[in-house]
Amino acid sequence: MRNYLLILAALPALYGNHSFYAGTSLSFNMMSGRRSDYVTNTDSQSASITRKKSVKNNGVFGGLFAGYLFRVNNFGISPEFFFNYGKIENKVSGTHSDTTAAVYTKFYITNRVTSQIGGNARVGYFLDCYFLYAFVGLHYQKAKYYVTAQQTPGDISLHDYAYSSSNQSASAVSFGLGAERPISDHFKIGLEMKYTKFPSKQYYYSLGDSEKTNITTKFKYRLLAFNFRLSYVF
Repeated sequence: MRNYLLILAALPALYGNHSFYAGTSLSFNMMSGRRSDYVTNTDSQSASITRKKSVKNNGVFGGLFAGYLFRVNNFGISPEFFFNYGKIENKVSGTHSDTTAAVYTKFYITNRVTSQIGGNARVGYFLDCYFLYAFVGLHYQKAKYYVTAQQTPGDISLHDYAYSSSNQSASAVSFGLGAERPISDHFKIGLEMKYTKFPSKQYYYSLGDSEKTNITTKFKYRLLAFNFRLSYVF
């Protein structure tokens, strides 16, 4: 029993300082990528609304994070978990014309990314009062797909269609760099740059009209984020 007590007493010296922290962040996200939107129907008449169209949109996300920092001499390692919420949208519009049935359909197609959740492993070095670090993590991104359409059969009447997908999740590995420093005994501020590249996502929707008009959208994007962080050390 005495030996176990000696080992427990020696653990702080062996593993250095450690502390739990939690905080809030404000993140500026820049989304870039490409999308393709394709329409067809049973009359075999198709339209390419977009073909590998460049995507560039920005959005602001607010978030929460918590982690545990282990420090040995001037080296530190920290597992961390986060949740962010915001919105970035990319919208396109286009027309599909069925000359056989004299049906003309105007489309508005939106891809939206919202909440983010995941975890990072930070590894860094303490230089004076600064903690400089790199990190790698797993990032889960929620996305939704919206379609609104106005269809004019034979230029006589107008039919409206609307569709919203359920939340779709995409996961990717993220990489980044960061720095933080204390501003008081318990508070720290920091800045991060984070890069995440997501795999291609495909959506499919049928209007349910008499011509069985179908839409296929392929969307591939990446996020570059700059995060301002405020944390409290317990």
